[in-house]
Amino acid sequence: MSSYLGGMRILFIGWQGPSTIRVDFSSTYGVDYLYQLYAGRKLIGGTTTTGERFITAPLVPSDWPQWLQIVAITPDLQGSDLGSNLPERPYNAAKITLDTTGWPTDSKAIEVIAGTVPGGAVSPTNIVAHQLVIDPTATYTTFTEPLGPSGSWNFEAYGIDNKPPDGNHGTALALSTTLLTQPKDFAFQSDDSRFAVSAASGTLTCSYTFAE
Repeated sequence: MSSYLGGMRILFIGWQGPSTIRVDFSSTYGVDYLYQLYAGRKLIGGTTTTGERFITAPLVPSDWPQWLQIVAITPDLQGSDLGSNLPERPYNAAKITLDTTGWPTDSKAIEVIAGTVPGGAVSPTNIVAHQLVIDPTATYTTFTEPLGPSGSWNFEAYGIDNKPPDGNHGTALALSTTLLTQPKDFAFQSDDSRFAVSAASGTLTCSYTFAE
């Protein structure tokens, strides 16, 4: 049972649909390993054979960049989630685990709301995670959407029952955590590029605009 972060190189990342990406990569491990793709600490996809060198996985586009990384694993670890073992990186989504033991049998979902800025009060309309509840006696783990900028973020998590129209909310659990976020990408130029480059008299000029 082994896993490795080194020895792989991402060669291509592209969108395959509105919320699906493809990542092509090379590896120095021959055909002895499978590979997993993580967005932050969230496992989002993996290879199914040791010879595959691409991964297609669901990923919701976000304003704040998500840290992608590939992990090589021995086949006996296929299906194992190693996200909690990954090294510290700019992971900008909060992982929230809730035990629903004792919840009413009509519980339908877990919802998480957050502030709109680091340190800000939680906003009831800023829903950052929604997890269906199948068994109200189980433990559920959900990830918020990517947030930014960096700082200490406040959250509230609560259950929702199945009463129409939108369900009744249970007692909220107040939470907070510190998120480290990469800056937003540069804003698009008129030609859909991220920056413009020009050269004159031996001087190279790169022009760009920070995203709001």
